[in-house]
Amino acid sequence: MKASNANTVDLFGSSLAISGDTLVVGAPYEDSAANNGESDDSADEAGAAYLFTRSDGVWSQQTLLKASNADADDQFGDAVALSDQTLVVTAPTEDSSMDGGEADNSALSSGAAYIWE
Repeated sequence: MKASNANTVDLFGSSLAISGDTLVVGAPYEDSAANNGESDDSADEAGAAYLFTRSDGVWSQQTLLKASNADADDQFGDAVALSDQTLVVTAPTEDSSMDGGEADNSALSSGAAYIWE
């Protein structure tokens, strides 16, 4: 199993979560930016998580997940958790501020958790 955009030092597989036929794999050093597609390596260590599903015993990648506010050095995908239809992905070095919202990067390495249902 490999990432669709595998690259040097992405650390694909450093975190894993499985629930039934769904697997999430974290790659906290993956470099793609949030809005420019997975081939854009302009955001060093922004991180990513990959969602795979199993059908008839075969795993296939369904999507590449990124933080909505992905920036360099966020390390999104450092930890992942999956239960039924709820996924949580952490970005322990994400910069943001509780007061200024996700676009305010004034609180360095404050961290964040992202939830999908």
